[in-house]
Amino acid sequence: MKAIITIRKDKKNKFGLCPIVVQLNEGKTVLRIPLGESVEPHFFNSEYQIVSQDCQRHKVLNELINKAKKKIKETNYHFYELTSDPERGYLLKPDEYCQVYKQIYSSDSPETELDTLKEKYSHTIEEIVIYRRPLFVRFEKRIPFDKYAEINNLIEKYLAGVRDEFVKRIIDLPDYDESDNDYKRFMDAWDSYYRYCKMEKKQSTYSRIPNNRKILVDFCKKYNKPLTFEDMTEDFGREFKYYLANEHVNIYNKEKGVSNGTVHNIQKSICAFLNWAFKKGLNTSLEFKKWDTRKPKSDQHYLREEELNQLVNPKVSITPAEEKAKDLFLFAAYTGMRHSDVIRFNKALINDGIIKYTSEKTGKKCVVKLLSVAKQILEKYNYELPIKVSDCNGKIKSVLRKIGINQEVSRTLQKGKANIQTIKPLSDFITFHSARRSFINLMISKGVQVAHLSTMVGNDVPSLMVYYKADTTQIDRVMSELKL
Repeated sequence: MKAIITIRKDKKNKFGLCPIVVQLNEGKTVLRIPLGESVEPHFFNSEYQIVSQDCQRHKVLNELINKAKKKIKETNYHFYELTSDPERGYLLKPDEYCQVYKQIYSSDSPETELDTLKEKYSHTIEEIVIYRRPLFVRFEKRIPFDKYAEINNLIEKYLAGVRDEFVKRIIDLPDYDESDNDYKRFMDAWDSYYRYCKMEKKQSTYSRIPNNRKILVDFCKKYNKPLTFEDMTEDFGREFKYYLANEHVNIYNKEKGVSNGTVHNIQKSICAFLNWAFKKGLNTSLEFKKWDTRKPKSDQHYLREEELNQLVNPKVSITPAEEKAKDLFLFAAYTGMRHSDVIRFNKALINDGIIKYTSEKTGKKCVVKLLSVAKQILEKYNYELPIKVSDCNGKIKSVLRKIGINQEVSRTLQKGKANIQTIKPLSDFITFHSARRSFINLMISKGVQVAHLSTMVGNDVPSLMVYYKADTTQIDRVMSELKL
């Protein structure tokens, strides 16, 4: 479910004004909520969902838009509550999502409306089973659907934490048992894997392993599941994924459920261990390869050319540490280098104004011209970049806020099947890696061919295009050049 502020160019009136609407998208279903105002299309910035200051009524219109954004944020919270609680049995069909979202958004009392909707869309446990909710997949496979009484009784026992012999016999659930030899073999292998990664892999890789293992153990303890190589089945992966997206407590905000991106990273880390164990002959099962570990799409934020120019010559006072963080970011933004490559940079990599290096992450050869901004930064530090900057991302955000790059933008975060839209200043979404995105988008906007850009940054073309996000100005320029 996605909600954005946009304009309806297909509903332009006789004065050339387009109505401003909240647009809801779920699959192929589209629903729009008018905000009661219109604007000339060239004044509306679709990327940032805001009206340009060139418009005489921009203050009034942007105030209306900001109220709508806050309303969307509130609605997202209530909508997620309704669609993400399988134990209570709230189920919506795909074609109902937009209409229900509109009901909550349009209500003067969202909490009251939510109670009404919960009552309307509440289902029995038997219906949940039939709808194939991930939590209950194992019951679906073990028991015929026509035996609703037994299903209901069984699931109620399961949810109540009952583990009597009847339940275990019917659903074939072995207990979580740390004394089991297969469990010990699994954990010993993981200890070996961790030692291997500490010797052979980067810190960013091995540092996450203990926490990911703890998450897996917590899941198995909570649902009394055995933890062995043989139990890493497709069903296990599906239930573990559901647990991460809906029940695992986020250590940062203490909320239940983590984003699909975090789910992907945790599953990927565990599958890497299982694959390593298989190659070592410690794991004889390849069932884990059936896990759904597809990487979700995510919003890509970056700085445009005019914003980079503001950063080059900030007309505000910044601290020495912020100055160093800013310079490192700009160097990456005008070379396309990752942070891991920036901190390894040395003067010997430059020959006749060309930087040639091997990417630390991918091992690919990269060739890029030393642009004037990057050259000035190198000369400033006598070709020895100030790589030891604590909380570099935090300082970059601070500088951006000081120079006024704080326009509100949205980011859609996927949690399970729900899309949670977050609206924050652009500076809050910018990290060091945004510099690489900025470089890629800058080069494409300047007409650099993607094939050449691929050689510059060491990405193949498909993965390179993940970084690219054309803004309205670029699209207008390209379309105006077409001779059609």
